Amino acid sequence: MLTYKDGSFFLDGNKINIYSGALHYFRVLPELWEDRLQKLKDMGLNTVETYVEWNFHEYKKGVWDFGGWRDVAKFIKTAQKVGLYAIVRPGPYICAERNNGGLPYYLIADKNARVRCYEEKYLERVSEFYRRVLAALAPLQHSKGGNIIAFQIENEYGSFGNDKRYLNFCKDAIIQNGITELLFTSDGTAQYMLTGGTVDGVLPTGNFGSGGRGNFANLKKSAPEGAPMMCAEYWLGWFDYFGGIHHRRPVKTITPDIRFFLENNHNFSLYMFHGGTNFGFSGGANYDGTYRPHTTSYDYDAPLNEWGGYTKKYHALRKLLFEAQGLPLTPLAETAPPKQLKSIEIQKAVPLLSLKRGKPIISTCPITVEEAGGTDGLIIYKHIVKGAYPGSKIHLDGLADYGFVYVNGEFKGKAERNCNGAIAVGDLKKDD
Repeated sequence: MLTYKDGSFFLDGNKINIYSGALHYFRVLPELWEDRLQKLKDMGLNTVETYVEWNFHEYKKGVWDFGGWRDVAKFIKTAQKVGLYAIVRPGPYICAERNNGGLPYYLIADKNARVRCYEEKYLERVSEFYRRVLAALAPLQHSKGGNIIAFQIENEYGSFGNDKRYLNFCKDAIIQNGITELLFTSDGTAQYMLTGGTVDGVLPTGNFGSGGRGNFANLKKSAPEGAPMMCAEYWLGWFDYFGGIHHRRPVKTITPDIRFFLENNHNFSLYMFHGGTNFGFSGGANYDGTYRPHTTSYDYDAPLNEWGGYTKKYHALRKLLFEAQGLPLTPLAETAPPKQLKSIEIQKAVPLLSLKRGKPIISTCPITVEEAGGTDGLIIYKHIVKGAYPGSKIHLDGLADYGFVYVNGEFKGKAERNCNGAIAVGDLKKDD
């Protein structure tokens, strides 16, 4: 079992430093798990860290899936096969640049719903989520012969709220489902974040991407006596959004912090070691006055790029990690270059308005996809004009993503959330 004293971690009584890298099973196809995990170990890391995405396993309410690509236990076992410890971050909220922060869509179908707080209906679903997920993961704890050495409670909660009753509910639920390994929280190191996000009896860790010395000094103010310093997310790059540039972070801005960690008995998890891909419609969005949907690529300018290739960042960090551990640099396995695909010509297309539709929902006001019982994809709104409206324009107020406007089957224009101008539709008459 992982414990700590005198500023250090101990595993089964032996001192250990956690050198971890983030790799999310839901962003990497299962047939590539072992390759990516082996490359994580080959860079000199000893631990893999992953979130568990609730929405990935309960895509519809009450329908759970832990098979195939969603077999998180198999991912953890593959890490053990490669020779890695594992840190698991089961939320329930994970952020992670995923839709709804990983929470299932049905949780917000009710406009009066409350999440990430001590609210009965929400907690009922959280309990079920923990029960399902931890049933798969509890047998893989280090104390039971597996490789999981720690579990996280919630995620950067101090940036959101300070409901300690809720955080303690999550802590108790994890323990009640058979988890005996070390529990921790992770937050930014501003004092209000640590005040809101920490839990009594649970190890606090910090998330940051620079200024290791100052951030650890802040973290130490909230840490219990003898607690080791741990950066649960050291950001090696950043995520991209549509309409923006591909974020890059030079290696020279990273190596001083990593060298400081290694020389001062500090522990860390590199976010991300390998980003992977937001398949389908799984990437979320940020909003800070402007709506910024995340791209399909989650390359993150990580040491291992989106297609699994080594980068300059990989080699530079590998050199530091091997030197710190007194290991000789050994040759790396070659990585096949990405395949060059031929152009694909679209032979057939289906008109938008001819798509198969379900049973219509009659509503005075437009409702969201979630309120309609959906998850993602498209929803068609239809309105029949009751009178005459010459020279009309339509404003799509409250538009969440993209909107396409048709009148009697004729395309009139489109709008998107950040540029929602008026769409001219001409002279509308009764029954249009």
